[in-house]
Amino acid sequence: MMLKNNDMCIIKELFNNTIGNSISLFGDSKIYGKETKEFINKLYDFRSLQLVKYNEETKQFHILYMICILYIDYNTTVLKMDQTKFRDTIYYPNIMDIMVSTFDQCRNTIKKQVRESYKQVKEASKEVVDFYLIFYGTEPTIIHNDIISIFIKSLFLEEDPLNLENINQYYLSIFRFILYSYLKNRTSNILSFELDPSILEDDCAMSMSSRYKIYERGLRISQIQQLCKGSETITRISDNYDKIRNNIMEDKHIISENYLQRKYHDTVDGSRVRDNKLLVLKSSSDNYNLSMISKKLPMIYKLLRSVYVKTKNNALLKSDEKLIRDTIYEVTYSKFKGKIMGEELNLAAHGITEAITVSLTVGSFIDPYNMQSIDISGCIFARELKSFLNILLSDMEL
Repeated sequence: MMLKNNDMCIIKELFNNTIGNSISLFGDSKIYGKETKEFINKLYDFRSLQLVKYNEETKQFHILYMICILYIDYNTTVLKMDQTKFRDTIYYPNIMDIMVSTFDQCRNTIKKQVRESYKQVKEASKEVVDFYLIFYGTEPTIIHNDIISIFIKSLFLEEDPLNLENINQYYLSIFRFILYSYLKNRTSNILSFELDPSILEDDCAMSMSSRYKIYERGLRISQIQQLCKGSETITRISDNYDKIRNNIMEDKHIISENYLQRKYHDTVDGSRVRDNKLLVLKSSSDNYNLSMISKKLPMIYKLLRSVYVKTKNNALLKSDEKLIRDTIYEVTYSKFKGKIMGEELNLAAHGITEAITVSLTVGSFIDPYNMQSIDISGCIFARELKSFLNILLSDMEL
């Protein structure tokens, strides 16, 4: 369904006057939830007659598609940021937040079709999938996360959902295509056996023609392979891990950054890594530093692999914030006691406690696998946080 030029101009103006103006003002410092809600309401009002014949799922996907296109257009015409940086820091977190907060049917359909595509690919090429999981030391959820990220940042933009006869079948075909490219790119020249190409075949003519439309629009397989080269999810896990760790190391007069990073590697597996970035993988095939955390501290693991969204708001109850603050203070005070004396001990413990508390309570974390905000309230999280901080601060020399 093609929009008239006049309609598209009006919609762009609505976007620019709501979400766009805020992006220009704040950049990547926030999620534009309030502005997005205002824009969606205005867009629904403006397009109500044209959308009345479509079901709710199609409407949600269409509105989401329009928002994605408008974000990209706003960057191209106004912000002129590096495309990769824009999509990682502004576009992707906000689109994920929209699916979490507003478009539940989009979220559920994507989750369902990603799982189904993984199941079909694994059934067709079990040896390749099993090899990939073992060789890269990863798990299916990491693959799911990466596939969703690639989809939202690229292939979702290729077709207005109003033009699709069957949204579920179309997206299932697209996810199979991405997953095939993802696995083939990262296992080629390593295995003596290959993925079954029949994965890309489908009895549904609509799915096949839809895939050809992608090629017709100039989206070459090499572009998808470029997106599939590395694991965006593992990179995101590393970045979020550092957000917490770097707050601990904020006062470099107290904590030596290089030493603390090396000490964590020593604690986990006895390696002698000297890199200042704790969660940069030693190689693309080694995910050792999260395997222990995922098993013993599942809530912390979810937190570390999430998309971190910076906002000015604190969504936690005061009682939960106090519990987190008290937990951090208890660990830091006990670790510093005997190494720092007198008033310096209180200042150091309070300073680090406040830094970590703010990093956890001001803002939100979204799990890119299930597209849900992560709940960090309650005693279970506090217990895991205590264990995690004890790992980070163990055997620290001041």
